[in-house]
Amino acid sequence: MSAKGNTVVKVNGRPTKYKPEYDALLVEFFNRPATRREIETYTTKNGTTIEKPFDAPEQPPFVVDFCDLLSIDVSTFYYWIDKQPSFSKAYAHAKMYLERNVVANGLLNNYNAGFASLVAKNWLGWTDKQDVTSGGERIEPLQIYLPTKLTERQLIDGEVIDQPKLDSESSSSV
Repeated sequence: MSAKGNTVVKVNGRPTKYKPEYDALLVEFFNRPATRREIETYTTKNGTTIEKPFDAPEQPPFVVDFCDLLSIDVSTFYYWIDKQPSFSKAYAHAKMYLERNVVANGLLNNYNAGFASLVAKNWLGWTDKQDVTSGGERIEPLQIYLPTKLTERQLIDGEVIDQPKLDSESSSSV
């Protein structure tokens, strides 16, 4: 226990390993290029060598690798995000770099499209949305009323002459 004026403050646990310089280190760690330029060499049937440049994906940064760098547990990392506002802000910035890398490699077909979509939804919070409006107005669902009883002649001819009343219409009191 430690005394502060007349108030006694109980101190539990060991001090945090968090340091403010970890904010910049986190952003720097995640700010990696999405791709690296490589050259693939082909030899044709007639012996001509062809070099074709392409963009290969870089290893993406992972939280677990950052935690290994600092010798901390992943739970500590997420605790710092909850308790240290500057670290939380740095993590949000770092996730933008991860997003850039996933999108860049997805567009270059370096990642399988299904995988890139799954990562965007689960790691980055992206969602699939359907537009259910028309010019800013909500589209009402289409209601189809089917007759409950058809005569044999109506079924054969394929036309309905008189539309039977719905139960709610016929049960109204007179």
